[in-house]
Amino acid sequence: MKSFLKRSVIDVDQPTNDKDPVRLAFLGGAKSGKTSLISKLTMGSFRETYYPSQQTQPILFTYYPQSTLSKQLLDTYSPRNTLNSALIKENVVLSPVVYNNLVSNTTRRPSPHPAVSMNSPTILQSNDIYTIYSRDNQTHTTPILMELIDTPAFNPTQIVPFLEASLYIKLEKDILHNLADEPRQPVSTNPLIVASGASELNGTVDGYYFVYSAVPTSLPPPYDESSTEGTSATKTQNAFDLLPIMKDALDEAWQEYYTYKVSWEGGKESDVFSFKTALRGLLIDEVKKPAPVFGGPGGSKLLDISSDPADPSCPPPIWLVCTHCNSPLASPLLIEEGRQLSKKWKCGFLAVDVQSDVEEAIALMIRELVERRQLRKAYRKK
Repeated sequence: MKSFLKRSVIDVDQPTNDKDPVRLAFLGGAKSGKTSLISKLTMGSFRETYYPSQQTQPILFTYYPQSTLSKQLLDTYSPRNTLNSALIKENVVLSPVVYNNLVSNTTRRPSPHPAVSMNSPTILQSNDIYTIYSRDNQTHTTPILMELIDTPAFNPTQIVPFLEASLYIKLEKDILHNLADEPRQPVSTNPLIVASGASELNGTVDGYYFVYSAVPTSLPPPYDESSTEGTSATKTQNAFDLLPIMKDALDEAWQEYYTYKVSWEGGKESDVFSFKTALRGLLIDEVKKPAPVFGGPGGSKLLDISSDPADPSCPPPIWLVCTHCNSPLASPLLIEEGRQLSKKWKCGFLAVDVQSDVEEAIALMIRELVERRQLRKAYRKK
């Protein structure tokens, strides 16, 4: 993150990332509260009636941090205040990336220059996502352009981790080829990543929310309390049980995408090298063709992906979000299991309720993205 103190040369009322919105995808089972959470974040309200999402839907909006913790999270000059505020909240578990930065951050807030007017904004820090500035002796952040991606309920039987090309039925014939001659029918499979980019869930997603409800089930309890069949049926309705399946599917999707990407880049380099060799062979008799390092896309063995946030091969961050935490039917055990699972996966956790403020979910993820990008810049310099 660049740090400087000078008069503002940008419009602090406009997003710094106006050409590159932060893209966040929401994954979860049926009635997990994904759509209500997105609606609360983008419009400030939500529907009481349950309407299941039938297709992937991106929503573009501008995020203005309002809550105290959100402002502290985005203000990198207040690590101690942010850490103290987060630690006293039982509904928040900081990810290791954010926690380690808050503990080790010793950045001091620069003193205002006496020649700078109190009413004019002064840039303190800037990154790829937002800018921190001071005005009237107070620290502010520029608004942030966001794209929240709502998805249908996660169904393991209909999930395809990775596709090289989109199955979107409205694509033109130059992309679908002979498939365009067949009757157009809805596609029942839902890929987590599409390499072609012709899908909202492509390789440019910055982060994922795994959403589950603190309410164990929406079904009434069985009449026979001793019935094991009723107990197992209730358990299958719990969206929390889908989280490990979602994690495995997403890891597999990113592993396949990373292999595809590396193979594709390696194939292009091999093609260029072969062309140069062949061209040189026109001038000399002996031509030595290089052996390709990578096979074509889809023909390589899957490459390993790193779990180190500083490594470029590391997948985007995941945050566990438990909804309906203030409901009378909420299970404290499910909330605690989410906290423990986040520690096992080394990711963040947040328990929210759409009846109250939920914007901290955005601020926590943005701070995670900022710190990860800083780590990767340092990683490249090694």
